[in-house]
Amino acid sequence: MKILSALHLLLSAWVALSTAAPDWVLETKAAGWQARDSQGEVVFRDRLWILGGWFNSNEAPPRDVWSSSNGRDWTLVTREAPWKHSALSMGIVFQDKMWMMGGWFNGRLPGHSAGHQVWCSTDGAAWQRCRRRLEQRKNRRCRIVAGQEQEQEEQGEEVKAEEAKSQP
Repeated sequence: MKILSALHLLLSAWVALSTAAPDWVLETKAAGWQARDSQGEVVFRDRLWILGGWFNSNEAPPRDVWSSSNGRDWTLVTREAPWKHSALSMGIVFQDKMWMMGGWFNGRLPGHSAGHQVWCSTDGAAWQRCRRRLEQRKNRRCRIVAGQEQEQEEQGEEVKAEEAKSQP
């Protein structure tokens, strides 16, 4: 009986693993862009997009933008986007634009820094710095809530308490 139970358990595990495993397909062994890490990735207007990233800690990060309609064929949209902090940045799609926020610059090299800039683009080639006014004001922050941008004065514990109340 123990052998049948063990066999049943193994068979059940095999079935669960074989049906739950994703059906991954290698689209290309070598995309046109250089191997990287910590890039921004978004899906925008039925295309995959790669924004900057990181090659290694001893090199400035790339500022390139690539796109693909199928994951196999990649097009360099721009080699030098205007943003500086592209490693570990946040990439999102919002209000029919690609947005790139924050990030890290220069790994472990002199002059390394974290960024708080917000950039947006509708085509991946032309980027504009958004919300510059908010970035330059201390003790302010911008957040997107229910599809609307809001700015709010930091007020220490009072703000934290109000945020805690508004979360489900």
